[in-house]
Order: sequence, then structure tokens, then C-alpha cells
Amino acid sequence: MANNLISRGSRTLAGPVLRMLAWLVLGAALVACTPPDPGVSKRELMNTPLEGCCANAESYPPPLVHLANPLAPVIGRIVGGVVMRKGYLAQPAAYAAAEDGLRPLDVLFVSSNGRLSGTMLPGLFSHAVIYLGSEAELKALGIWDDPALKPHHAAIRAGKTYIESSSPGVHLSDVEYVLATDAVAILRPPIKTRARQREAVRDFARRIGSDFDFHFDNATDDKLYCAELAAKTMPEAEMPTRRLYGRQTIMPDDVVALAVTGRGKMDFVGYLRGTRTGWHRYDRETLIADMNMHWRTTRRDPDRLRPLPPN
Repeated sequence: MANNLISRGSRTLAGPVLRMLAWLVLGAALVACTPPDPGVSKRELMNTPLEGCCANAESYPPPLVHLANPLAPVIGRIVGGVVMRKGYLAQPAAYAAAEDGLRPLDVLFVSSNGRLSGTMLPGLFSHAVIYLGSEAELKALGIWDDPALKPHHAAIRAGKTYIESSSPGVHLSDVEYVLATDAVAILRPPIKTRARQREAVRDFARRIGSDFDFHFDNATDDKLYCAELAAKTMPEAEMPTRRLYGRQTIMPDDVVALAVTGRGKMDFVGYLRGTRTGWHRYDRETLIADMNMHWRTTRRDPDRLRPLPPN
């Protein structure tokens, strides 16, 4: 993703064009105009504070989405590179707070309203990143000298302790890149044994260099989108799937909603959110309130959520 900020004037002029491009990139999610299927999350969220959350996720005209399907990789790269402003969590204190207590294989779901891609995908959260671990943590786990990790020693020592799938593919990232965002929900997969943790880290390392899946299609294994990378490497997480625009996919909000309500396999670890005035660590109840508010409003502006309490 590009780091350049576009000016206020160019945003005004380019707004309609970028909006249309974002509509087109959603063509990656369509094979046929079949009815949407909310999957297991709708049933599992019944009688919880998030009942009814994550409904009506198909907000783009299916015919337009269908026409855009062949252009998805090209348009996806364009849309993914548009940055309107700096993320509200992009500051050292927020990085330290987010990483406090992180364990290898924790999954970070981020909300990036300062990026065009983050505002156009369905849900409060639009991307997933996995914490692979520092050199010390990987040594303690007994996986540091594994042949799958050795080619990446220099990158990990340089601070690239996260793994994600974004255009053009699966790669390592540092915390400054990962948390150039507005909010993050941290979840922990149910992987308890050291042997299985080592296996998962090894599998993640082996996937570095895989192509990004611009079609967000769980049926293909040669290319991976962000949540698919986590789900296929850690099946114990049992991330819920749904049918969107004709394809089985994973919507990050479904995963977070099940975890924060205790209905999923992943455990809720923490939630940080920032606004123009600052950032704060929040509890489970605030995350639930923010998700409910997001799905009740058509605009995606974190400053419309409840005000930050004083630090």
C-alpha cells in the first residue's frame, strides 16, 4: 500500500472516480448473482448483544460487481494504494500498547478509515494480520532455527514480526506498517500445544511469497487474502464463512463478533481505537457498542463513535 497522502483538493476531484473504482474492485467477490448467505454467524449471534450485526453486507449492485470481476486485480492495486490520511493509531505509544501482551499467532483485525480500501469493504474491520513473533519469542518456542524461518531472520530482526496478505501477496511487516490504522481488535486462536504452535509458525513462513487473492475466494488455494491466510493456516480458529456476491469468503466482522461475544473459538484479547483527538484501550463492551453502531450507520467515521474518555 502506498504511503503517499493525497491532497484535499485532489480528493474532492477524484472522489467520484475513486468511489466507482471501489465499487469495481468488489467484482472480485462475484461469480454469480446468488442470494447472500450470512453463514453461521447469524445463528451463533442470536441472543447476544450483537444479534443482527453484520447483516446486509452486500451493498453494491451485483450486475456492476459481476462486470468488474476480470479487472479486480488491476483495480484492487489502485484502490489499495489510496491513502487519504494518517491512521489514528500511528504513534509509538499506541504501538507499545497494542503489542503489550501479544503472543505469537495472535490475529489483529484492523479498521482503516484513512484508506480507500478500508472504507469500501463491508464491516468495521477490513483486514487481518498475524503476529508471528520476535526473535526471542521464536527461540523460546523452539522454531527459530527451522529451515522455513531461516531465510527471514534478517527481516524479523529488523522488526518485521507480523505476517499478512495484501497486494501483491503474503509478506512480513513491522508494527508501524500494520498499525497505520484507526482501530485494532486482537484475538487469540485456540492453539495450546507448543508443537502445534511451531507447526503453525512454520506453515506461515512457508506461505511467504504467495500471491494475493483479489477475488476473496475460499475455494482457491494458490492465492490468499488476509483472513484466508489466517484461517487456512490455523483451522482451529474455525473462522466463520459466508457467501458474498456468489463466493464463500470470510468477513472480518463475523470473526470479531463471535469472539467478543464468546460464541467463537477465538478469545478476545484487546481493543484499541483512535480518533483525531487521541487513542485509548477499550474493553469488550465498547467494541460491541462500536460494531453495533457501525452496522446501524451508513457512514464509516470513527469520530461518530462514543467519545474517548480522558487518558
